[in-house]
This record gives sequence, C-alpha cells and structure tokens, in this order.
Amino acid sequence: MGIKELMGAKELAFAKQVFHAYNECFMRRDLEALRQLYVDDGSFIYFDNHANCDSKMLEDHLAKVGEFFKTGEIVNLDTEVLGCIVQEESATIAAHVRYKQEKSVPRVRVSAFLERYGDDWKIRHLHYSTDPNQAVDEANS
Repeated sequence: MGIKELMGAKELAFAKQVFHAYNECFMRRDLEALRQLYVDDGSFIYFDNHANCDSKMLEDHLAKVGEFFKTGEIVNLDTEVLGCIVQEESATIAAHVRYKQEKSVPRVRVSAFLERYGDDWKIRHLHYSTDPNQAVDEANS
C-alpha cells in the first residue's frame, strides 16, 4: 500500500490548506501573512531550489523573500500532495509542485515540517529541491 492509500481525506485537506495559504502569501506578496505561517521563535530552516535563498533563521528568510517580493516574477503553482502525516503536535507533508508558466521547468519536491501551537499550525522547516528523478519518471511513463 502506497502513501496515497495511507493518507486520509482529512490529512490531504490539511496539506492542501497549508500549501494554499503559503502560496497565496506569495501571490499577494504579503510578507506579514507569510510571517504568521511560521514558528515565531526565530528558529526556522529553509532550503530553496534557487541559488542563495537558503536560510537558517526566520528573519534572514523573510528578508530574502521581502527582496524577492520587490522585483521577482511570481507564478502560480500546481501542487500534488504525495503524503501527509499529522500527529498530536507535529505534521509532515511531502509534495511535488510545478510552476505554471509557458516555459516548462522541472517539478520541484517539497517537504514541510509543522508544529502545533494551540489551535494553530506553524511551519518549522521547508525544503524545496528540483526533482532529479523527473527525467527518468517521464521516460518510463
């Protein structure tokens, strides 16, 4: 049984809501709304699929995103949730995303780790990386 069979409708809906909220912050270039999605103790790790965008602290990450919001090209994303595990105080999500644009670009793998704070879920870690298996997967399909 694969991950999709193990992930229930509730977990899938949760994962989609997390990615929707995150992506909407970018589409609106809303740095304050993005800040609200993250843990607020400053300890946040972000690995990006773009050069010089990794961060080990929240303020560094937000500064880089703020600069990107000033001039960067923001495109919609298609997100395919691959798995989501929700426990009492933490959640892990894995997904593939594709940038919606004319020029085809490789899909990106995403993993997110969240922690529960009362009724809220906050992102502790995000990892985006270009999928090195894409060419192999597409050749075999």
